[in-house]
Amino acid sequence: MRKPTPETRKWNRIHIHNLKRRGSTHKRKPKVHPRPTSQDRWGKSRGRAKYKAPEHLSLFPETANKTIKFIRQVGGSMDKEHEVVIDFSNTKQLTVAAAVYLYSEIDGIHKKRGKGTTRINFLGIAPHLKIVLRESGLIKLVQGDQEPTGNMLPIISGKDDDHIQEIVDYLIGKAVVDRQLASVSVEQAEQLFGGAISEAMLNVKYHAYPNLDENLWWLTCAVFNEQLWIAFCDRGVGIPKTLPRQHWFEELRKISFLNDDAKMIRAAMQYTRTSKKERRGRGLGSKDIQELVLHHRRGHLTIISGLGHYRLSGEHGKEKTKKLSIDVNGTIIQWAIPIQSKQEAL
Repeated sequence: MRKPTPETRKWNRIHIHNLKRRGSTHKRKPKVHPRPTSQDRWGKSRGRAKYKAPEHLSLFPETANKTIKFIRQVGGSMDKEHEVVIDFSNTKQLTVAAAVYLYSEIDGIHKKRGKGTTRINFLGIAPHLKIVLRESGLIKLVQGDQEPTGNMLPIISGKDDDHIQEIVDYLIGKAVVDRQLASVSVEQAEQLFGGAISEAMLNVKYHAYPNLDENLWWLTCAVFNEQLWIAFCDRGVGIPKTLPRQHWFEELRKISFLNDDAKMIRAAMQYTRTSKKERRGRGLGSKDIQELVLHHRRGHLTIISGLGHYRLSGEHGKEKTKKLSIDVNGTIIQWAIPIQSKQEAL
């Protein structure tokens, strides 16, 4: 084998040095970095936990489990002091009850840990959904801007019934004066609305938080699709866990299924609706809460608590129950009452 000449050795040294400097003996294709999407820029690329809301963010029986799971995941991530981005780009429906429940989850964490880092991704969001987010006060809650305006009472919270007159005045204005609630005078409406909402607030005060001083509740009202919606929420122990403390629980035990929260709620509703015995203290599922729909024989009442979903029809008095797979961690009450248009009322 011939020895390389000095010129060849010099050329080899230069060639090897250039190869090492380039890091390869073969020509490499340039790296193609995918252009980050708008969703990526809002998500993990900035170290945030992103949660995509389901298509139907509602608490109807068929969608309740998905909605509760999503909202509990958002709250759990916030509770671990993570930065959270909520993505509504695939969401087509956000009901009043779901809005109140989501608000209570975020607001509760804020009150516990101070203002958290929570954002809403507005990219790709449906216009009607943005209106609900703004009018409910959710945008203001998480981002401190966009004052609520419109046909929805911004979600309010409290500990006692000090807001009751403000709420009733709003409901009277929307349902009686402006839209005309069917076959009800202003005095009757004040009694029905005030009784139902006041009873819900007092149940929170006396039952929902047995070992805490923070007896918080959240409430909103809205007029959508010729219906008056009222949604009330607390984050207490729930109706099924409260029932054993009631003096009439032994009678309820005879007709209830103690391993089914939904049937326990139904039994409590039936007992307080039909019992003629004098009640000591505040009774869960009182007649006042149910009377708001039963009086009109229209609309419906929905109660979600623990693992139970209960619905009462005002028209026929029929009751439906469903056992949920995820604990709602509190109680949600929703009234839906059909109302007349101005032309129908004349």
